[in-house]
Amino acid sequence: MRKQRKSRQDIDEFTKGYELKIRELQNEIKGLRENSREKDYQIRELNKGMEIGNAHVRELQDELNNYKQKYHILEMKENKAK
Repeated sequence: MRKQRKSRQDIDEFTKGYELKIRELQNEIKGLRENSREKDYQIRELNKGMEIGNAHVRELQDELNNYKQKYHILEMKENKAK
């Protein structure tokens, strides 16, 4: 009888310990998921910023090319005038 009672107590203690460990692991998983969602959001925001920056670079490059073309045309006109 005592052995059964002791075994039952041991089983209950192990069960409580495992339940506690499982809860700790579940909380850790929850935290990692939240962290992952936050990192995904940050990456999406960075990508948006990069897209906007790349579009601005393209606009500036187009503007620079237009100025170069105009400068070249002016040089050609100046050389003809000489």
